Amino acid sequence: MTQPTTSNRDSIFRDTTNGAANGKAHEKDAKDDVELAKLPPNAPGAGPPMTLRQAAKFFYQFNSPWFFTGMASVAVMVRLYAGHWMWKDLLIAGIILAVWPVQEWLIHVFILHLKPFKLFGKRYDSVFGSKHRQHHREPWKPELIFIPSPGRYGATVILPIAWLTFLPFEQGLTGLAVYLVLTLNYEWMHFLCHTSYKPRTWYYRRIWQNHRLHHFRNEKYWYGVSMLSGDYILRTHPDAKSTPLSDTVMTLGVEEHERDELTGTDAAGA
Repeated sequence: MTQPTTSNRDSIFRDTTNGAANGKAHEKDAKDDVELAKLPPNAPGAGPPMTLRQAAKFFYQFNSPWFFTGMASVAVMVRLYAGHWMWKDLLIAGIILAVWPVQEWLIHVFILHLKPFKLFGKRYDSVFGSKHRQHHREPWKPELIFIPSPGRYGATVILPIAWLTFLPFEQGLTGLAVYLVLTLNYEWMHFLCHTSYKPRTWYYRRIWQNHRLHHFRNEKYWYGVSMLSGDYILRTHPDAKSTPLSDTVMTLGVEEHERDELTGTDAAGA
């Protein structure tokens, strides 16, 4: 898949095709949200609002959306073809939906925010933690938004084995299909939060605001991306206005020179 050009990437965040009336319709909300999350006024995501159709067009200029769209589509079609529906299928789907927000929280906290570390005298920095820190440093850079390729390739092997080994075939397919659809939804919601698309529904506005607070106010809170109940359950959804601004919100507490010293990486050659 050909990646977007620089000009296309910029247009993800700086759409100017909407008229002045559309811009005025969002002016008050934009000002409130910028103030609340302390979003830099010149950040690309604070630009003139873009449409959902434009966001979708650019979303599919990246590899990860195509990857998970393909996997989810195949899983859904195979499940429909397999038939033999039972009440257990609804139960499995319900359990996945209930567990997803907590799983999302745990992955965000313990994998994406993992700092470089030493183990048995060797120094390590995970690809997921490293890329996520880059994402925090450059939250408007779209290629840093998506699940890294090792995660995608791992999902190709691990997810089918996990679901089809421990459940009857048809119900395993149900679990796999639901999980992949939610993964695609995660990628889409995360992507939207980093564009200039402005929320038009109460539900999405909460997600949008939650994620921007995580990026621009305090990285120790608001870990939910596509669902927010994990933050409520695990008490990381404080009142935004009374939560102090974090000095490490863009670095996650790891400066580049510290990372290089710990992992033995030459920054000039990285």
